[in-house]
Amino acid sequence: MTPGRIFPCCIPMLRPLLFVVCATAASVLPGAESVSEADRLAAARAADVGWQTSVENLRSDLTSGQVERQLRAVRDIVKRRDPVLTGALLPLLEPGHDPRLTAAVCLAMADLGNTAATAGIQQHLKQQDPNLRQAAYVALTRLGGFTPKQHLEHLHETDPVLRNAALFQLALDPVPDALPALAEAAEHNPDANIRRICTYGLGKSGDGKQAQALRRVLMDRDVRVSGAAATALAQLRDQTSIPSLLLAIENGAVDRETIAALTALAGQDFGLAAATDGRTRRAGVDRGWTWWGVNADKIAH
Repeated sequence: MTPGRIFPCCIPMLRPLLFVVCATAASVLPGAESVSEADRLAAARAADVGWQTSVENLRSDLTSGQVERQLRAVRDIVKRRDPVLTGALLPLLEPGHDPRLTAAVCLAMADLGNTAATAGIQQHLKQQDPNLRQAAYVALTRLGGFTPKQHLEHLHETDPVLRNAALFQLALDPVPDALPALAEAAEHNPDANIRRICTYGLGKSGDGKQAQALRRVLMDRDVRVSGAAATALAQLRDQTSIPSLLLAIENGAVDRETIAALTALAGQDFGLAAATDGRTRRAGVDRGWTWWGVNADKIAH
């Protein structure tokens, strides 16, 4: 920050301080007896004028029609959390604005906890732009507009964007009724990010019955998804999945998550964490299979 310069974003924070300084000048400055009430009020108004100028600048940015300026203004308003400025965002929820801007405003309203924006956000669930539909869904969820039951209902949406948004939210808080849908999505959803979050959701559920689906997900072609499956199995403490983890590593899944899951469930990594080539990795897997042969019966019972 340049010495001696006050940035507009600092003004709301400094305004109360400036007022206090001006209002108490009479008691702390030499010759203060000559400072009148009018002088103090004038100084306070000057500080307020600076704040008002910054507000006007932000309003100007919001109505400029230049998307990048508008997006910067939205971000600034979220940082300030000033109710006066929050209200200035509401008109941008009306149809006809750039989808990027409307999506940003939807999420900003969620950040600010502005439930008055719920109706305005709701209308964007049916907009053509998929990113806007997703932002509207996420914003409504954060504002308390959807319950887990409503998320479950949205799983029947024909719109894949809203269906995936519902899966995402259910994976974050996996209620029992959502587990079949999460397991199905973890295996078969075409979006790898959705497969991954649903896989994590199965692990977060604490339901050991989900281990069977997770073992199949270990074979996912995307290493991020297969790694998530390994992590989820470790979360479920399913030691019967150790052979599946060994097989996945044998078939080339050498990511950190899979080896960490094997280590958590078996209590050792069989030298796989330090393996740097195919030969040492193969030796580690062999040690793992030997260990399993000794301990399988005890784990099964």
